[in-house]
Amino acid sequence: MLVMATHVSLPVVPAKAGTHSHRVEFGEE
Repeated sequence: MLVMATHVSLPVVPAKAGTHSHRVEFGEE
C-alpha cells in the first residue's frame, strides 16, 4: 500500500505507519 511512499520517505512513512516490515525490506532496521 505505502510501499512506494515507504522507500521514498523511509524515515517518515515507516515511523508513522509502523511498517517495520518495509523498513527491514529496505535494510533500514
